[in-house]
Amino acid sequence: AVLMCLNQAGSDEKMRELLRKRMTEQESSRFREAVCIADTIVRRICVSGDGPLDIRTNGFPRLLCQSSAGEFCADIEGVELSDRLDIMKTVKLYTYNLVHACYSYGGYRKGYRCLIESHRDSELRGLAERALGQSIAALKKAYGFSDRFFEQYTGELWAYAVVEALPDEITRVAADPVRKLSRWERIAGPALLCEQEGLPFDAIAEVAVLALLYREPADEAAAELQRRIGACGLEKTVQTVCGVELGNPLIAAVCRRYEDLS
Repeated sequence: AVLMCLNQAGSDEKMRELLRKRMTEQESSRFREAVCIADTIVRRICVSGDGPLDIRTNGFPRLLCQSSAGEFCADIEGVELSDRLDIMKTVKLYTYNLVHACYSYGGYRKGYRCLIESHRDSELRGLAERALGQSIAALKKAYGFSDRFFEQYTGELWAYAVVEALPDEITRVAADPVRKLSRWERIAGPALLCEQEGLPFDAIAEVAVLALLYREPADEAAAELQRRIGACGLEKTVQTVCGVELGNPLIAAVCRRYEDLS
């Protein structure tokens, strides 16, 4: 089995397509019979810097894997099979990655270098907890998750989201705010899910503002975001970057908080 550990939607199918292009029809047929390519969810992973293929993780003891890999992976310790992997990727993006967005953009504004500094900051930890709570409320309502599920999930999140062993530099985690503010990503995604479910999202909107205020000179996407705000105005930029229609409540919420923080 080949387990894709990229945390990107459809990574298994993308790998199959890349391999198909390099195989004859006969080779491709044999490959499909003998090899399973399965998607996974890695809670936290980053490049270690020691070598091109060297990585570090946060030590989370389980790897969630597509149920289609069952016959190949059932006996591997720590592998858990799931037939809801797409939904679980959304959960991970709207929880773990939302917290990391809060810590990275908020930490940058405070002059921190690493996520662990943000995690120790009571103000940022409080904002992260509020944003996470709003996102979880929407996920429960939209997908039918139980309170018990999220009690365990949240406990594990705070235990593993930020750990001393990972070199989580803020500029790496914050990189490309344009992508991270987009419609199905870690900030606009949960905010719009809250709006869809009739739930508050003011804390998530504040995280969006922190991303809009990210002005790292070495980050081209951050520079482009500032150019767009300057040329088009804040309201139009939020609309286009977050992929919403004019008049969406997210725009007004972000613009109000932007004025307070800027």
